[in-house]
Amino acid sequence: MKPYSLKVKLLAPVILMAFVSIAYFGYISLSYAGDRLREGAASKLTALANFHKMEIERYFHKIEHSVSTLASSVTSIQAMHDFEEAVYFVDSSLAMAMEILKSRDSNVDAVTDARGLYIQARNKYHTFFASFMTENRLGDMMLIEPESGYIIYSANKVPEFGQYVIHGPLRKTGIGLSVYRALADQKALYPPTEFSSYQYRKGTRSSFLTRPIVDGGDVAGVMTVRISMEQVKALLEKRLGMDGSFIIWLASKDGSKIAASGPWREELPAIEPGREGVFGGLDGAGGVQYLRAQTPLDIDGMDYTLIVDTPLDLALAPLGSLKLSILFFVLLSLVVLGGAHLMLGASVIGPLKILGEAMKQTARSGRSPEKALPENSSDEIGSLYHLFNDLGRKLEQMELEGGSKNRSLNLYTDSLSEKIERLEEELDSTTAALEQSHAASTKMENVIRRQEKSLETQRKKLNATRKYLEELDETRDRFLEIAGHELKEKASLLSRSVAAESDGSGNDNLLMILNETRALERLIDKALASFSLELHDRPLLADTFDMAELARDTTEGMTDLASRRNVKLVFKSGADSIPVQAEKESIRITMENLLENALKNTLSRGTVMVSVNETGSMARFEVCDTGKGIEKKLLGKIFNRYFRIESSSADDPGGMGLGLFICLMIIRRHDGKIGAESEQGKGSVFFFELPKQPIATQNVIPGLEI
Repeated sequence: MKPYSLKVKLLAPVILMAFVSIAYFGYISLSYAGDRLREGAASKLTALANFHKMEIERYFHKIEHSVSTLASSVTSIQAMHDFEEAVYFVDSSLAMAMEILKSRDSNVDAVTDARGLYIQARNKYHTFFASFMTENRLGDMMLIEPESGYIIYSANKVPEFGQYVIHGPLRKTGIGLSVYRALADQKALYPPTEFSSYQYRKGTRSSFLTRPIVDGGDVAGVMTVRISMEQVKALLEKRLGMDGSFIIWLASKDGSKIAASGPWREELPAIEPGREGVFGGLDGAGGVQYLRAQTPLDIDGMDYTLIVDTPLDLALAPLGSLKLSILFFVLLSLVVLGGAHLMLGASVIGPLKILGEAMKQTARSGRSPEKALPENSSDEIGSLYHLFNDLGRKLEQMELEGGSKNRSLNLYTDSLSEKIERLEEELDSTTAALEQSHAASTKMENVIRRQEKSLETQRKKLNATRKYLEELDETRDRFLEIAGHELKEKASLLSRSVAAESDGSGNDNLLMILNETRALERLIDKALASFSLELHDRPLLADTFDMAELARDTTEGMTDLASRRNVKLVFKSGADSIPVQAEKESIRITMENLLENALKNTLSRGTVMVSVNETGSMARFEVCDTGKGIEKKLLGKIFNRYFRIESSSADDPGGMGLGLFICLMIIRRHDGKIGAESEQGKGSVFFFELPKQPIATQNVIPGLEI
């Protein structure tokens, strides 16, 4: 295959790039122009739809206002009275007509007189009513007698015209429904009826608007106007200066056509009720696509749809001239490229051929060219010629230096071969070391996998053991709780029996047994309380009470124990009333446990100070004793369950180690804070804090000091 020439290689990319650029420019231009044309057509459609929407709404609003004003005017009231005097003589089918005439004047030609009277009334008002109908572009205006629904006047009928709109064939038509609603509810201003066929105007849809004529609170008559769709069609034919390619039409809420601005076209796309906005690409009959603007139209509560259509090909017609302009531009570009081709051949390709021949000659001979190339120009071709000539001169110099350089090159090649051999040996040793390291790491990975499997087995065993211990711990707590309740029952029975025996007997042994039994009951209560608190099997029953008052009462209840221990008990309150929201009985138990703990651990002639204060948003209860104190290493364990500080002293109060644990659980359930501070040999301070809550004012008990 013959290779392409340099001219082809240079020009082909240029031509291809030019063609792609022109095609892309044409595509972008057409797309942009199409979008702008669509947007322009959509703007026109939207403007036209909004204009006709306002025109139709303004038209119906004007009619409603004008009819309501006319119906309440003196002229309409007087016209009803004048027409009613002759209305019964117009229709010969009324049986009472002649009787009424005879009762008036038997010497008068009743029918002739009645018709003359009716014509006189019509001539009196017809010009006014006809001008009103013309001014408001109405199809007809009628006056209707309210009791029988008889049409006594019609601007478009002969004087003998008369029909019943309530009881006759018009009862279920638009006019009948409109008059019936107006008479049924005179206060309501009903909107016009929906457009429907009117039997006296075949092929024309009409809507009726009715207002009662009221004279002194009584309905003197009914005024009804007929709005012809021909008038609405005339409104639709207003174009805002636009061409006739737009079709404007009005449809009912079910999508049926009511009126259009011109002859109806069956190829128009069907309506989709409920949609709003501008839609493109709607297919009509015959494959014609349309651009549509659709907007809802509310005529006094009646739902309609206003639609503006235009063929899409008419909206995009200016694209044809743009395509011709782009085609002309393409042809002009091809002519320019042809000229560039000729210029390139003369100024670039020819000199490059001369350079190519000189280079071939140099390649064949391996020596510099015998004749230098002419350096006549200062452009890129001249620079290439200069470089080629310079290359020839350097080639001659290299031929002279080539012998010595070849010898140096041979020596360098030998040295390089030796270095390569040494590097290959080092590479072999390094590869062997890496293989050994890989084997060791593989062995280590196997050991790690076995250890992981062993650890996973141990973890599963530990989880099973933990679950077993948790179940065992829960069973133990339940057992202890049941046993505690049994002990409580037996101890209570024993206490009541001893109390009954010792009542008034003065037997010290029985009193000692009674005291020990009651102490046993308190120990059992503490054990049961600890089980209940730990299991959280009872809801918290909180109420609002005065914490200062509860602390004062609890302190008073401990005076006997303080006296037996020969300890001074002092109570101080920083406020007369400190309201809190908590379970009162649980807080009382906490106070008693802290007080009892302080009294039992305070030596004879010592002091226990009880105080209650407000600290910001918290209420603080504090017990300070002058006992022997607690070692710092034990201070963090005193609230643990069953923890007791062992003592060899005969004064050791004993106990189960549950009191402080119960206090901790109660205060935690109340979202409070509990703690202790102590220094060995100087006494201890136990406290808890609860959130304050406001309560009503109550009686205040003064501070207590024992």
